[in-house]
Amino acid sequence: MRHAIVKRRGGFTLVDLLFVMLSIGVALATVAYVFGTTARRNMRQAIDSTQVRQIHQGLVLFAQSNADTYVLPSLIDTANSTLDGPAAFKDTTSHIVSILIYHNFFTPDLCVSPAETNPAIRVDTKYAYTNPRKLTTSQYQPLWDPEFNTDFTAVNPARVASFSYAHVLPIGKRGTAKWNNSFNSYDAIIANRGPKVTGATFGKAPLVVPSFDKKSNTLRIHGGRSTWEGNVTYNDNSVVFETSMASLGKLRTYRDAGPTKRNGNWDDLLFF
Repeated sequence: MRHAIVKRRGGFTLVDLLFVMLSIGVALATVAYVFGTTARRNMRQAIDSTQVRQIHQGLVLFAQSNADTYVLPSLIDTANSTLDGPAAFKDTTSHIVSILIYHNFFTPDLCVSPAETNPAIRVDTKYAYTNPRKLTTSQYQPLWDPEFNTDFTAVNPARVASFSYAHVLPIGKRGTAKWNNSFNSYDAIIANRGPKVTGATFGKAPLVVPSFDKKSNTLRIHGGRSTWEGNVTYNDNSVVFETSMASLGKLRTYRDAGPTKRNGNWDDLLFF
């Protein structure tokens, strides 16, 4: 007598189905999170690019009425109507930016990046457009609000630091060569803030490798961990998202740069 062999039919149990659904849900959530994070980062970068370009446009508009020279408080406050002191005391980032705000080239909210990582840097909601408090005994009307603060290293709790960016120093060789409306597409003028550069290694021209604190919170402005990344506005008002403080080809402007004074064209270093 032949015995029939009964095969058990395979299939998903309710537990199997729930496990599959849970796995799909986790995968979809992970994908959504990754794409959402990337989208938010890209949006912040795009808005930040627009802001830094508009700040540079403010410099350009000012220069068009001032012999193509960007803002220098010492040159417009010759009567000491706002501050009493030497040029070095007046020609600071705080006063430069404050002049542009006071004369409506842009607003304080434009000065803080949407990607800002330092909680001490916030929009100045107390900016005095009329009758700012004077820091001089002069009888003249101030030309800007001298209390606008960009120094995030010594924050006054009553008046927070309110500027996310860094610009080329308007003094020395850089100031002479760059602090003007030259339309030069190789001159970097203003960019996302970066860590202080403590030194540089000069390889075969034009390679320059900067040394800096890799724990600086400025490296997180656009998602970097050990390298600086940021929006850089050049003197032709173009904005380039750079991935180095010494970008090949774009920042190459100076001769005889570096401690060895070697000949040749070398990459200029932002924030150095």
